Amino acid sequence: MKLKSLKFVLPILLVLPSLVFGTETKKVWIGETGEDETYALTFDGNYIYAGLCTSPAKVVKINPNTMTTMAEWTGETGEDCTLSLTFDGNYIYAGLWTSPAKVVKINPNTMTAVAEWIGGTEEIYAYALTFDGTYIYAGLNTYPEPAKVVKINPSTMTTMAEWTGEEEVSPLSLTFDGNYIYAGLGSLPAKVVKINPNTMTTMAEWTGETGEDCTLSLTFDGNYIYAGLCSLPAKVVKINPNTMTTMAEWTGETGEDCTLSLTFDGNYIYAGLGAYPEPAKVVKINPSTMTIITEWTGETGEDYSPNALTFDGNYIYAGLGTSPAKVVKINPSTMTTMDVWTGETGEDYCNTLTFDGTYIYAGLDTYPAMVIRTTLIKETPKTISSVSSWLSQNEILGYIGKLAEDIPNYIALMIGLPISFWFVEKTIAFVRGNFKS
Repeated sequence: MKLKSLKFVLPILLVLPSLVFGTETKKVWIGETGEDETYALTFDGNYIYAGLCTSPAKVVKINPNTMTTMAEWTGETGEDCTLSLTFDGNYIYAGLWTSPAKVVKINPNTMTAVAEWIGGTEEIYAYALTFDGTYIYAGLNTYPEPAKVVKINPSTMTTMAEWTGEEEVSPLSLTFDGNYIYAGLGSLPAKVVKINPNTMTTMAEWTGETGEDCTLSLTFDGNYIYAGLCSLPAKVVKINPNTMTTMAEWTGETGEDCTLSLTFDGNYIYAGLGAYPEPAKVVKINPSTMTIITEWTGETGEDYSPNALTFDGNYIYAGLGTSPAKVVKINPSTMTTMDVWTGETGEDYCNTLTFDGTYIYAGLDTYPAMVIRTTLIKETPKTISSVSSWLSQNEILGYIGKLAEDIPNYIALMIGLPISFWFVEKTIAFVRGNFKS
């Protein structure tokens, strides 16, 4: 379908729904009784998958159009709490809070377990999962034994090799730069380990200074690794992946504690900080100089840290651990609030965020679990002549696809409005006729 052919009909399609039905702000998936706490979310290109902290564990496949359950996978007795999820292009992988640790390979069509990887004694809790295009990597809690990252063959769900650290700490975060795996350790001081995925051996490691504790988050900008530390005050460290040495670091002000989340928009690094009891903060950092450009500060009552950050190609979204939960849409140019979604009573604590190309999905720490689909769109007037310039073809087709959900309403309008106008016209004519006589 060409954009020119949509040029004249599109403004009507865009305006009609908002005039008649209003702008959608959210749709909600709510779990059944006992389906509690959404710990992880992932998207396979068509459906949203929510990892629940239930006993036994559950992964729910959600239709993003209707926000209803399509199917769900339920673990066996003792397979508790889905801590992490990843997708390899064909299957969903769930990291469980079990002893020993488990990673379950799930067929997304049937939501049944195809196979599972089971760790050894002392390998408990699959905190983090990542995929390098060929293999699955699981970061395990092995306390009191040294930390482990296991390389898993997704075809056979067997261990290919494993990396074992020197300290009794867990890999809390994993990332992949196209060549190497990086594991952020919950150590004192913090560590980031560069792992060769072929041999699963340490290539090099970055170790923080005294007081730079616990690597909670990692991101990669195409050239450098950035580590968000749980330090007082907060720190974000820029690491050269070739030498695993500090290039530069950003240090927060007093009261800006613990970098819980990081994201990258193609130009700048954004760090979600713990500032309790002060309002939450998201800091925009210049990666070249590791200096603050500007920051977003929450309103009164927005006191809990951004547990999750994501970027949709235009805006930054911060999921706050407030009660009720909030998702804030931030303009990255001005670092000001564009819009806010606020949950209802009982919709508390945003644990995780994901983006499907059209909507933001927020996983809440509620009883029962909730996943919120929100648009967070604040409408601005658009002229008909500018329609084709402010929407891409994919956005246009995506919007029209969304309109299909309301086709029955539009049909009712198409039939009902002309009849209503005809009825009014006849009534007026009848009244006028009576007055004339």
